[in-house]
Amino acid sequence: MLYPLARMCRQGIVINIALGYFNLFPLPPLDGSQILAGLLPRRQADSFLSLSRYGFVILMLLAISGILGKILFPLVQGTDNFLFALFWRT
Repeated sequence: MLYPLARMCRQGIVINIALGYFNLFPLPPLDGSQILAGLLPRRQADSFLSLSRYGFVILMLLAISGILGKILFPLVQGTDNFLFALFWRT
């Protein structure tokens, strides 16, 4: 009875980890672009943020082509394995 509940909790954690990494992706509609723009010199940051009109299209192309998954999956899987090993030792 507790195994399905634990499985659902772990999947919820994995989904939240994936959403967190996705949001840190440095494309202008996402928060990661603001972090990157803050690290760039002013002129380069302005030109980088001007990509925001195309950001959603670029994001969709990355998702459809599978490139986004190839970037995010190892990060999510590694974080999940680390957390599982850290907190759910048997």
